Amino acid sequence: MIVCVVGWTFAERARNRRALEEARHEAAMLRAELAALDRAIPDWQADVQPLRVADAAGARPKVTRETLTLSDLETELSELIAQLMAQQSNTADLVQQLVAKTSDHESPEQAERARQAAVQMLQASAHQNQQQLESVRQKAAALLVDLNIPIEIATMEASEALDKASLRAYWPFFEAKRERDTLQGVAERLRMRIIQEEVDRGAGLGHLEALAQEGQQQLQSARQKAKELLTTLNVPADVSTMDANKALDAATLRPYWPFFEAKRERELLQGLDERLKRRLIQEQIDAAAAAAKAGGQ
Repeated sequence: MIVCVVGWTFAERARNRRALEEARHEAAMLRAELAALDRAIPDWQADVQPLRVADAAGARPKVTRETLTLSDLETELSELIAQLMAQQSNTADLVQQLVAKTSDHESPEQAERARQAAVQMLQASAHQNQQQLESVRQKAAALLVDLNIPIEIATMEASEALDKASLRAYWPFFEAKRERDTLQGVAERLRMRIIQEEVDRGAGLGHLEALAQEGQQQLQSARQKAKELLTTLNVPADVSTMDANKALDAATLRPYWPFFEAKRERELLQGLDERLKRRLIQEQIDAAAAAAKAGGQ
């Protein structure tokens, strides 16, 4: 009987280790796919640009097996960007699979180590995405200034601007803007997912309260920074109330960009703080109900 139990225990541990290795292998494959897509997007953008110019001039090249129409290439490019966002999301979703595969038959210590490994995977993806985002932000900002794009045009949706032949002189900026907005969305989703993993650790109400307090401190710091920049840069009242994303696409407001970057960060942290507070209140209610139920028995 003892031999059977010991054999079953080792078999379960071996199965969980295999599941963990499989999940890690899947994560490595996803990162490789992300890198490949990231390299492919600039090539497709380079292919689209001359076709846009030809299309606007009414001189479309003859379509053969080796050539594609403008709409075909733009569709391919949009699909590549969508795939990039989906793959980043899949990396985040893989965390749940990793934790699920390793938690059912493991000790709390083993489950916690697995969760920490999963969070590290998310953080690595977030770091990679942030580097790509910063690079594209700088590229978009430089194009915005170099091309001297009027504010009413620069704040247009990228997809709308890229459909207007009259704006072809500004297309390089809008291509960078579209990629920037995509990576920004991925960055925010990964950031939320990392926080959610911390919240879901199941370490008790005290851990959640500590997370909420840390989030509040970060929010207060962001608020203070935005307030100081508002005063230091002497941002006009009618300008400071602009949407941060739109203001950061206005070359004429470049002197105020540091304030709007701080404002965007403040608004993101505000959203995170509100979600944590709602979760904390719910946990406190549940804890009080559980205590009342236990006291009544």
